[in-house]
Amino acid sequence: MGTNFYHIKLGTWPCLLCGHTEPPEKLHIGKSSAGWCFALHVIPEKGLNLLSDWESLFNSNAGRIEDEYGTPIEPGEMMEIITKRRSDREWGEGRWWNYSILGRPSPYESEADFHDKNNSLRGPNGLLRRRIGWYCIGHGEGTWDLVRGDFF
Repeated sequence: MGTNFYHIKLGTWPCLLCGHTEPPEKLHIGKSSAGWCFALHVIPEKGLNLLSDWESLFNSNAGRIEDEYGTPIEPGEMMEIITKRRSDREWGEGRWWNYSILGRPSPYESEADFHDKNNSLRGPNGLLRRRIGWYCIGHGEGTWDLVRGDFF
C-alpha cells in the first residue's frame, strides 16, 4: 500500500468570472510506498523527465501539491518525501525477506527469490529499488526511481 501525490494546476477550475467548469489539470507526481524508493512519475510530453523538472514545477507557484486524500503538501515537504527516504532494513542482516503473511510461511526462499518475484533490487538507505525494465526507466541519484505509465 502506498500514497499517491499530485500537482494541481491553479486557476483552471472553477472560473469565478465566467463559470467555466473544466476540471483542473491534475498531474500524478508519483507514489510513496513504505520500504521502497519513491516512484517518481516521468511524463515526457509535459517535460517532466527528472526530479529537477518536477522541482521547478513545484517552485513555480503554478499549482498546488496534495496527496490522494486531499492533504496539502508544501514543495519542500514533497522534495523531502522523495529524497529523504529510508528503511530500517539492514542489507545482509538476518532474513528480512522471510516473513509470514497472515500466519502462512514466507512465500520467498531467499533474498534473490524475493527480488525476482518483486522485480526489485537493493537500494539506498535499506530501501527496495525497482529493476529497470518495462515501467522503471531509471534510478535517481538518491531515493527515487523514474517510472512511466499508470499508477494504482
